[in-house]
Formats: sequence, structure tokens, C-alpha cells
Amino acid sequence: MKIYLACGLTHVPRDMFSDHCDFLHKLAERLRSEPARHEVKYALIDSDPQLGEKPFAERARLCYLWDREMVGEADLVIAEASFPAIGLGIELQIAEANDTPILLCFRDYRRSIASFGTKIAKMDCVKLARQFASCVVSRAVRTGINR
Repeated sequence: MKIYLACGLTHVPRDMFSDHCDFLHKLAERLRSEPARHEVKYALIDSDPQLGEKPFAERARLCYLWDREMVGEADLVIAEASFPAIGLGIELQIAEANDTPILLCFRDYRRSIASFGTKIAKMDCVKLARQFASCVVSRAVRTGINR
């Protein structure tokens, strides 16, 4: 399954940025690991580093186009929404328009626990994502949907 990990980076507080990036990398790595071996793409690895090689005047346009392409190719979008981000909202609108399932999760920094939707305490975001991905695959097989 192709998964796009959508996230906000622009408004992450400077003192939390490193931890936030580490979390995103670990989440992507766990989703790629056994048993399902999902293909996971996210801006922090698959578009942002490449932007540094492009002319400054082109970066915003290319960022939008590349991220839009990754959302469009995804079978599932996992949105890590702990911090405000206009781009994340745009990506969710694109996923919705494509009828791509979305798993919205966030971390409650006041309690240092993973949260989903209405703050289900001590829920493992990766476990939720794997279960959700499994359900989406099962639904696709049952309904004949083949993205």
C-alpha cells in the first residue's frame, strides 16, 4: 500500500523541531517494516531536501506540485496534525477530493501521549495506522477497488 505521511513543519516550535522530525522518521520506518512493508512517502524526505537544490523563486511552486503528486499517488494519507499548517489542510483537501482514506492523528504535548481524534489516551499511532491500512486493503479487495 502507498501511504503519504502528511505533516506540518513550518510552525513547529524551534525547541520541538528535532523531536518532531524524529517522530515522523520513526513513524514512517515502522510503517515500512514487517509484516506489510508499506511504501511510505513524506515531504521531510521525499521533497523538502530536493527543494534546496532549486532556485529560491521556484521552491514554493515545486513544493506544492511534488507534495500534491505524492498525495495523489497515495492509497492512504496519514496526517500528523500536532501543529498548524495550511499545506497540511490543502493536502487533506486533495486526498478528500480523490476519495483517499485519511487517518488524522496528533500528539498531545501537554500529556506527552499519542492521541487520535478525540484524544483516546495512550493509543499507539503506528498501531492505529497499521490497523487502518489493513482495513483499507481489505475493503479494496472486497469491493474490487484497485488503486
